[in-house]
Amino acid sequence: MDKKTVKRYKLVLLSTAYRDREIYTDENGNYKFTLTEIDAITTDYDNPKQFITANRLNPACDKLSITYQAKNQTRYLMAVFSKDEFLKRISHDNIGKYQVNKNCYFVNSTEKICLKIIRNEKLMKYLIDYHYISGKPLINDFENLMYGYNNYRNEYDYYLKRLLNKLEHYKTIRGLVVGINNYEQMMEIIDRENPLSTPYIEPKIIKPKQLPDLTKDNYVQAPLEEYTQGTLFDLKPVQKTKKKK
Repeated sequence: MDKKTVKRYKLVLLSTAYRDREIYTDENGNYKFTLTEIDAITTDYDNPKQFITANRLNPACDKLSITYQAKNQTRYLMAVFSKDEFLKRISHDNIGKYQVNKNCYFVNSTEKICLKIIRNEKLMKYLIDYHYISGKPLINDFENLMYGYNNYRNEYDYYLKRLLNKLEHYKTIRGLVVGINNYEQMMEIIDRENPLSTPYIEPKIIKPKQLPDLTKDNYVQAPLEEYTQGTLFDLKPVQKTKKKK
């Protein structure tokens, strides 16, 4: 089966009160979907309860989660809803696809997402610490984009182009959006509880790493799968384990 149409994700209905757990099945009996198919379903609703009620599912459940298997382990992703207008639009426009069509809306919106990240050092650190941005090449690209934004337009354009090629993979851009939303919700809670919290800090200047010849456009790009597999966007960060000597 072509990788663009691999269906390995399940939509799970949960109830923390009664410990109920059910796998969502569509009218055709399917219970495995692509990530864009699941998001195109859930983003038509405002919240899990509305989705469950409208589809006449188990009323004891009040939460949704997405699961998939990787390296013989069950991984979890957060479900998204109608307030995520960006994910709602691109999931509906790319149902069943692994890569997103890079139209003007996607490119403009994704550049804004990248700018939001590189303008906020704390946000960028959060995304890296919690594996929403994972892998040294991708981290370096974001750091170099920050450097180019603050110093050289040609370097900024170069690294933005590289990032757009990687972020066209739906799971990758989805993870960034979910991570940003989680960070902003966390900061809202902190601001409510402590109105005198630390003000915004300007990003520090980061030196570029392994800058290529910007006069050429035939650079070799690492395999895109490196940025979309594994545990990049799980609900919890991966714990580092010490290697035995």
